Amino acid sequence: MKIHTVTVEKNTGSGEGLSRIDGKVVFIPFAVAGETVDVKIVQSFGDFDRAEILSYRKRLTSPELVKCPYFYICGGCSYQHLNREKETEIKIKTAEESATRAGFSFLLDGGMIIGDRRYGYRSRLTLAMRKEGEIFKAGFFGKKTDVFHPIESCLLAEESVNSKIDSALDVSEKLFSCFCRVKKISVGTFEDGEGAAFFAENFEKEKLPKDGISSGFTSSVLRRSEADGNQIFEVLEGKRRMQLTFDKNLLVTCGSFTQANKEITAKILDLIKKRIRENDWLIDLYCGSGFFSLQLEDFAKKIIGIDADQYSVMDAVVNARELDIQKARYFNLPDRNIGPEILKKNSTVIIDPPRSGINSGLLKRITEKKCRDIIYLSCSFPTFLRDLKILSSAGYSAEKVFLFDMFPLTPHIEALVFLREGEKN
Repeated sequence: MKIHTVTVEKNTGSGEGLSRIDGKVVFIPFAVAGETVDVKIVQSFGDFDRAEILSYRKRLTSPELVKCPYFYICGGCSYQHLNREKETEIKIKTAEESATRAGFSFLLDGGMIIGDRRYGYRSRLTLAMRKEGEIFKAGFFGKKTDVFHPIESCLLAEESVNSKIDSALDVSEKLFSCFCRVKKISVGTFEDGEGAAFFAENFEKEKLPKDGISSGFTSSVLRRSEADGNQIFEVLEGKRRMQLTFDKNLLVTCGSFTQANKEITAKILDLIKKRIRENDWLIDLYCGSGFFSLQLEDFAKKIIGIDADQYSVMDAVVNARELDIQKARYFNLPDRNIGPEILKKNSTVIIDPPRSGINSGLLKRITEKKCRDIIYLSCSFPTFLRDLKILSSAGYSAEKVFLFDMFPLTPHIEALVFLREGEKN
């Protein structure tokens, strides 16, 4: 075994340390910029290697800060061995380096908006499911691997979420006896109780118990995705939708997308309300249950929302009806099928896409339509910068990118930008 002594140059967007051995890039999990470590190469690829820390010559991390027994094997957290100040510093610097390479360094001011809670902030947790022998287990996959690691709880989740993991395992076992194999579960806490969604590889409705399945949840639902993108859906117990409260009360089907950090989501919503301009139309792309468009309904005469998830769109329609917002219309469409007739010139387009970013065809149609204002919220900084470059070259400008620590202890950064068509900075 060959041992290499290296100094970590910087941290990457995935939270790993980056160094070089004989000019070749080496990624080192749990290392931070400025540390000097002894490593061994554990994986070798064409353009880079992966290494494992054997010992420290100069250590900046603090292992005594680590609270979670799964930290070094779980694929979630990257920064439990750092204090909050150092974690925030690394995230800002990582974002600044990426923005500089993309030509947008002038949009960052060296700050990041953080919340009060570093642990226990997640109101929703999605776990993989495995049956090992006769025992059902919930857990995560390891860093950069497909190795399954069972867990009993996650310190990032609210206690009310963790307290329901065992109940979810019991339901999975009951479903298995009905020839239904659950691949993952989503457990969430809402204003009116706890809900769970069970995502199954297969199930047949006629084999489920006629009187439902006792789950211990206020709401539990069973979902299965079809090859054509549609979903099969069954309520196992309780009601179909749970209540999510911000400025307005919304109803959300368990398992549909909601932001997991309520505190940071409220800060994002407050900032948007301070900076949004009134327009004739508010176009909510990747709208989910209508969260942003319904909270911002005072800023437009008409609202259109689009999402690929049929049950999220149903939720949005129900929410608009319950809130008596008659000017809102919601449609179930994949992003690639959103045509120019839906987009409006005198509009605010709010976009909150998945990590893959905005569909390229949709992005082109937005720029061709010359929609007046764009509010772009992203959970992936690399795809955010990619899309921002396209929007900028099409004539959109911005004064500032706002960074949020939506997921403390992980390497993820939430970014928000307000863009205006045809205006100079």
